[in-house]
Amino acid sequence: LMISKYIKNRLDELGIDNIMTRDNDVYLNDSQRADIINSYNGIAISNRLNYGDDNGVEIEYSLKNSSNLSNKIGDAFNDRDIYVNKIYQRRDENDTSKDYDDLVKNTGNVQTIVISYGYINNETGFNNYAKYAEAVIKVIADYYNVPYTYTLDNEYIVQKGDSLWS
Repeated sequence: LMISKYIKNRLDELGIDNIMTRDNDVYLNDSQRADIINSYNGIAISNRLNYGDDNGVEIEYSLKNSSNLSNKIGDAFNDRDIYVNKIYQRRDENDTSKDYDDLVKNTGNVQTIVISYGYINNETGFNNYAKYAEAVIKVIADYYNVPYTYTLDNEYIVQKGDSLWS
């Protein structure tokens, strides 16, 4: 929820229309979330944390979508030295024509991407959520052709015409 609120606030600052399925710590099942997402015309990013012994970011995208946007998000993480464990699609074991994840499966024509930012029980997992969020925000801004403006502490976004001397 913390990273979702951060992303929403930053998208608001950039003038990118967006919604959240929830803004407080209340449980919504995947069907309720899908209903909200389906009422909105845009892309859907589901922000999650994994649990397990692995590490790194995982990005899951729908069987009905290309990997383009997911790969761009993965590249943005890599550009910020954030380890991407995998970018993948996952089929339902009972019906391989459908997605495994219920949220992804039930969001119709919306391009839904699930980002698991790390492993909550792994000390080397998710940290510095602004660094992670800004990678996603930059890709969303590029997707909607909105100028991206923001720098993290000790980070400089290279601009056209920059050189090592200026």
